[in-house]
Amino acid sequence: MQTVTGTPATTTQGRIESDFETIAEFLMKAAHITSAFRKKHGKPHKKFVKSLCTSKDICEIRN
Repeated sequence: MQTVTGTPATTTQGRIESDFETIAEFLMKAAHITSAFRKKHGKPHKKFVKSLCTSKDICEIRN
């Protein structure tokens, strides 16, 4: 059995255009948060990853 990922998988699950806009907003927010953390902590390392894991902004996106 082949696993379908990306846009084909999400349309198969019944997603519509507005769902893709929401997904894009989540991805952009996560990218901005990660960029800010990288500027603060430098290139990814244990402290960087730990900070992301405990970030209230990242937790908000997860929820």
